[in-house]
Amino acid sequence: MTHPAPGAAPPAPSAAETEDQLLATLATQLQAERQQLAHLQQRSARLRRLLDRSHDALRGCRDELAQARQAAGRDALTGLPNRRGFEPPLRRELARHASGPLVLALLFVDLDGFKAVNDRLGHAAGDELLRIVGARLAAGMRHSDLVCRHGGDEFVCLLPQLHSATRAGALAAALLRSIAQPCVLGGQVVEVHASIGVAIYPRDGDSLPLLMRSADSAMYAAKARRSGIAMAPAAPASPAACAATAS
Repeated sequence: MTHPAPGAAPPAPSAAETEDQLLATLATQLQAERQQLAHLQQRSARLRRLLDRSHDALRGCRDELAQARQAAGRDALTGLPNRRGFEPPLRRELARHASGPLVLALLFVDLDGFKAVNDRLGHAAGDELLRIVGARLAAGMRHSDLVCRHGGDEFVCLLPQLHSATRAGALAAALLRSIAQPCVLGGQVVEVHASIGVAIYPRDGDSLPLLMRSADSAMYAAKARRSGIAMAPAAPASPAACAATAS
């Protein structure tokens, strides 16, 4: 066996040895890159799951907010708009009817003898009666109309785009007949009646407070006269309208 002389350079690796070393180095680098890629994929998957949960939570919050907003404008018993939900469309319709040939009617509907139903048949029957009346009023509305539960046993109907106050009275009479249909409460057949006050915008009030007051006063007049329906007398103009007229 031949040994290299002392101090001589070691023999150069053969081509096969060089290729093996290169392959080993590349394999080590490839393994390191695969491990790094696997680590990045794990982090990406965790971030994706976190992002999905965040999106789900955000959608849930949006749904809850939408439900809360809707609930805030709805009466829980009847499902009708409440005062809060009724006022925005009412104000929009008042703005639309501020000028032009068409008028808007506001109807205040108050049940007669509702307390007697509560006292005789119980509050559950009274609640059922309110639901029935609310459903009958809603069924009697035209596509453009709106009804809300104003509170207690009182409802308010918005009837836009009418050609005359006479038409408003005819619609109010139809609603009165619908309410008066017998219904079954607590196993008993009950007939309920109502009083309706009708106010016409802008004739009976050129602002929302005046119009509401006119309809409310007309409703009490109908109740006092037991006439079923009363039209509001022309209300005095608001101070703003008087100033505009004077100018």
